[in-house]
Amino acid sequence: MLGWLCWFSIPWLRHRYYETFKYLHVLCALLFIPFFVLHCNRLLGSWPYIFATCAIYGASVVFRFGWMFWINFSRGVPRATFEVLPAGMIKLRVTLGTKERWSPGQHYFFHFLTVQPFQS
Repeated sequence: MLGWLCWFSIPWLRHRYYETFKYLHVLCALLFIPFFVLHCNRLLGSWPYIFATCAIYGASVVFRFGWMFWINFSRGVPRATFEVLPAGMIKLRVTLGTKERWSPGQHYFFHFLTVQPFQS
């Protein structure tokens, strides 16, 4: 598992097949922990280190998702409508949340839902 995690994190491979890399990376990381526990088998008092690693990783996941929800839902999620103009142009109109104001240099990332294999 560790070999897979290291070798398939090579930048050109990771960027070329990112969706596949992401799912396999999470799967291998989750499988690595139990295999590591079996491998150590209480060797030189390794259990406290394994439990500490799992606790720190679990806390980071909980914090990351909590922070994501706080950022995304405390300001309100902006909505956009679009209108197709001549010459294949698209006009987007963004409606802001109640707590949000426009400022110079502000930008949004738009996600257009499509279905394509291996899309990231």
